[in-house]
Amino acid sequence: MEKKEKSFLVYLATDHLRFRNIFRTINGGIISFVVQLEIEAQPATWKAVVRNDCEHGFCHRDLIYSDGHKEKIKMVADKESAVVVGIDDLKENFKDHLQKLGYQGFLRKLPNYIEIERDLEQAKQFLLRLIRHPEKIDEIGNEIRLKLWEVIVIKNKVTAVLRDKTGKVIKIVEGQ
Repeated sequence: MEKKEKSFLVYLATDHLRFRNIFRTINGGIISFVVQLEIEAQPATWKAVVRNDCEHGFCHRDLIYSDGHKEKIKMVADKESAVVVGIDDLKENFKDHLQKLGYQGFLRKLPNYIEIERDLEQAKQFLLRLIRHPEKIDEIGNEIRLKLWEVIVIKNKVTAVLRDKTGKVIKIVEGQ
């Protein structure tokens, strides 16, 4: 029985907001995962805010308050749905979660929410691909920064566009 664990970071629209991801596999199948939203509450000090995971035998969300206490909410049973529901909840309730959890001041550091929402959707699609194709997890290095790509499909041809923080195109990759 071959057990593996992969950890990696996905930064969202700013260097102050990221997902910490941990995927655990046995024989190529995902047995559990953690998708944890973290904020840089102070310079070089990261705080977990919302954690969606399928640890402890069930999928759930932990809301982690600024004072350290946690609220555990049971989620849907399967891993794919847990990623979708968890990230869609963040897209809809991001600001409300931060305020409820005691991080109102952090909201002033953030760029336009449209950028965060876009990156949350791209992160969701990326993580869903990993859940649907766990063999791809081996292609991701541990503890890396991922840049999210804008993907455009025109007449069955896929074009991926990587932009910098200002929106300037850095790289274009065309595929089939």
